[in-house]
Amino acid sequence: MSVASAFESILQMKPSMEGEIMRLSLDVSGYEAKKTTPLPFLGMSPKGETLSANSGYFEKNGKPWFPVMGEFHFSRFPCNRWEEEFLKMKAGGINVVATYVFWIHHEEIEGQWDWSGNKDLRRFVALCGRHGLSLLLRIGPWVHGECRNGGFPDWLMKKPFPLRENNEGYFYCVRGFYHNIYKQVDGLLFSQGGPIIGVQLENEYGHVGGLTGEAGKEHLRTLKRIAVEEGFAVPFYTATAWGGGIVVDDEMLPVLGGYVEAPWTQHTNELPANVNYLIEPFLNDTAIASDFREADDDGFTCDIARYPFSTAELGGGLMPTHHRRIKVTGDDTQAMILSKLASGVNLVGYYMYHGGTNPMGRRSSFEESRQTGGNNNYPKLSYDFQAPLGEFGQANDAYHTCKLLHFFLKEFGGALTAMETVIPPVNSKEAEDMDTPRLSIQTDGKSGFLFLNNYQRKRVMTQKVLSIALQTKIGPVTFPDLTLSNGCRAILPFGLSLDGVSLPWATAQPIGRTVVDDTPEYLFFTPQGIPGQFALKGVTVTALENGVQDKAEDLLVLSVSDPKKAMAATLKGKSGTVRLRCLPYEAALTLSFLSNGQAIFFPGLVIDDGETAALFSRTAFTAVCTPHALPPQVKTDGVQVTCQGTDPATGYYRHSLALTPVETQLRLEEIPCMKENVRTWKVTISCEPKGIHDLFLQLHWAGSEARLYLDGALAADTYYIDGVWDIGLSRFEIKGDTDVRLEITAYREGDDIFFDCPPKLENGVACRIEQAQLSPEYQIDLSLMSL
Repeated sequence: MSVASAFESILQMKPSMEGEIMRLSLDVSGYEAKKTTPLPFLGMSPKGETLSANSGYFEKNGKPWFPVMGEFHFSRFPCNRWEEEFLKMKAGGINVVATYVFWIHHEEIEGQWDWSGNKDLRRFVALCGRHGLSLLLRIGPWVHGECRNGGFPDWLMKKPFPLRENNEGYFYCVRGFYHNIYKQVDGLLFSQGGPIIGVQLENEYGHVGGLTGEAGKEHLRTLKRIAVEEGFAVPFYTATAWGGGIVVDDEMLPVLGGYVEAPWTQHTNELPANVNYLIEPFLNDTAIASDFREADDDGFTCDIARYPFSTAELGGGLMPTHHRRIKVTGDDTQAMILSKLASGVNLVGYYMYHGGTNPMGRRSSFEESRQTGGNNNYPKLSYDFQAPLGEFGQANDAYHTCKLLHFFLKEFGGALTAMETVIPPVNSKEAEDMDTPRLSIQTDGKSGFLFLNNYQRKRVMTQKVLSIALQTKIGPVTFPDLTLSNGCRAILPFGLSLDGVSLPWATAQPIGRTVVDDTPEYLFFTPQGIPGQFALKGVTVTALENGVQDKAEDLLVLSVSDPKKAMAATLKGKSGTVRLRCLPYEAALTLSFLSNGQAIFFPGLVIDDGETAALFSRTAFTAVCTPHALPPQVKTDGVQVTCQGTDPATGYYRHSLALTPVETQLRLEEIPCMKENVRTWKVTISCEPKGIHDLFLQLHWAGSEARLYLDGALAADTYYIDGVWDIGLSRFEIKGDTDVRLEITAYREGDDIFFDCPPKLENGVACRIEQAQLSPEYQIDLSLMSL
């Protein structure tokens, strides 16, 4: 990775202000693809496939590879839905799954192991592999994960030797844990033809507990030696490096993290602007787990620049603590991920990508709490995390915003990760600086991508007008003036070849590639507030919809006419015909790629198993856009499919999908409650489940905490974040005689809680249900052959 200030002889940047325009001139012609050195991380499958890492990036079969990793905890989600959730993750652009193995979930009572049901690790890993997903196994033994004792069983906490230190008693217990994990996954390692490509050792070791210095490194070496001796021979071993976390050079790869806020902070004041929206290489986010440590950060314990810039914990959302209720939006998450890509990240790892629910133990609950020695109180059951995929498998805003980046990485990630990262000296260095541009260039000297970020969570960025000129090996590239309004962020290509068509520059963000009628089609979208334009060379436009063409010196420039509609251009070059399609941003959010590479547009979740596409909708009347009109005989049970012609926003054929609405009845009756500051409602639910995939109880409420009880047993809970609670009911056996109750604990004026979106008080108290409804989730199945 290169920072521009270190390469002044290669990069010359001349910023100047002319009126309100900042003109930036950059010479990147001296850059090449990354020069890398090998690292001792290598694995081979029985089929001869290889995985490796060098100082710059990861490789698959000797070629640059960009992993996109999503955390999903198997023991926090019903096993009968694992396969479906893998398909959702894959459809969202994830290619590696990460999961913790919580020791307390499997050996709550010493010597009594439980790998059954939702704790069946072997089944989870096998299903992951069945769908072509790789897996990083995070085996601890201490993991944190907002779990009781950081995942340690209570019996281990009572042992007469110190934990997470170098003593035979502790290592003996750890060996037993690792041994039992390996028994579950034997035969499923990458070298055995399985999906497990890596193992994370410990978590935040030396930053959150444990030993430091050489003693800490010896501890990590010993854990790795035990893991290898028990059978874990994998291409990659990782360790968390932020905050002074211990990493042993050449033994494990350092992984970093970043979150949009820090709800574990032990006060209830507003925090400063978050540094993760800056464009900065190898950012050491010391705010992670800052509740565990008051001392200054120790920096990195390894030579961080010798390794690929990898992340394991970029927050897909956040868990609220009892004292800090943080609301994370899809824009918050997407802008942070884009900033990391701009900074040179070459492994995007989400924590969490999929939310879940804590299991209940035989002797205790398993959530972190101050009562049991933790630093924070969390819900007893909910681990929703506001993740892209929520606690009940529902797609949140971040699923749709971030998949656009994942699609981009699938198509261009291999080239991107091998490029040098050029961060100009003029770049903003302070998160509270709303005026200085935030940008970078990823380039091999000939082609690349311009990254722009004018988004800072909970702040208003000033509007900026940038004129950017690049000098590359193959000539000058001058972008038109770019107006960056508050919130705007973009990835703009230059010097690309799209199936032989030369694209010197574009002011639209690339998404991916599909094929329609044997013609390659590249999909783009227009970033917020930036007019979509494409500079082309050596082509003839044979068809153009919603666009105009102009000549600019030796370039042909296509411009989107109406930004609310799709532009489609068919181009004929020396290598054949290529189509460009530029979408409005809102339309792009509905894009999905099927396993056969075809693009479709649908506002809900879309998954497919290679034969059938399943479309999940929370309304009985919806629409799907496909590149061809569906034949009249295409039907699915109870669904009427009607072609409505061409959809202006996508340019594809729009088909209405009409289902017979499922009738539901919901009645809430408040009943007396003996608990102080608590109100209770008896809930009556009536729904014919035929023809629906799930049934959600959707509450708009105000208070501090809410809980759902079934026959007196706690079934679901949440903290107030923004007043909307979506509860998937299909996992529960609710019968006609089931006693269903909702309980809300009041929030009172003066309670020491920080809210991003505080509940509205009535006479100094918030404790009410404002609206409640049943929301069926419908499933529409369409054959891929018909699409």
